[in-house]
Amino acid sequence: ATFQLHPGLPASSQQLAIEGIVADGQRWATLRLVVDGTPIAVAHQANRLKSRWTLQLGSHRFWLEGEAAAGAKTESSAPATVQVQIFRQDSLP
Repeated sequence: ATFQLHPGLPASSQQLAIEGIVADGQRWATLRLVVDGTPIAVAHQANRLKSRWTLQLGSHRFWLEGEAAAGAKTESSAPATVQVQIFRQDSLP
């Protein structure tokens, strides 16, 4: 997905809602929503996780990772890529 960052709007108004859901619906010992290698939300004994992320210029990767049970191997979802560009007036319809 591609988004545009508008320089005239406050950063708090330019956020994405991010959600990760465990495919089989089972609660995992630990879940993390990760952006570019940094966790932005962590939950324990959960099967879904939500957060908000403030748009930042560039290419970013998002994924869900965690451990199904305490001490289990870390598993990760496939990453989703998001591009954030500076707002361009000529891109409007």
